Amino acid sequence: MRAQVTDFALDRERIAAVRTHAGRIACTACVLAAGVFSCPLMAGLGLRAPLESERGCHIVY
Repeated sequence: MRAQVTDFALDRERIAAVRTHAGRIACTACVLAAGVFSCPLMAGLGLRAPLESERGCHIVY
């Protein structure tokens, strides 16, 4: 499936589904791997990571 993620649906502070333009996708686990574009999605979860876009570089935590 290919879809643009717009938000997450939470259940008791856990991600229960990923909201996309194609609809809601239920899940029990979620990996957020969108690079610098992860920041706006993480903000909706109350999370923050110091990511900057720069070609050829990455940060590993």
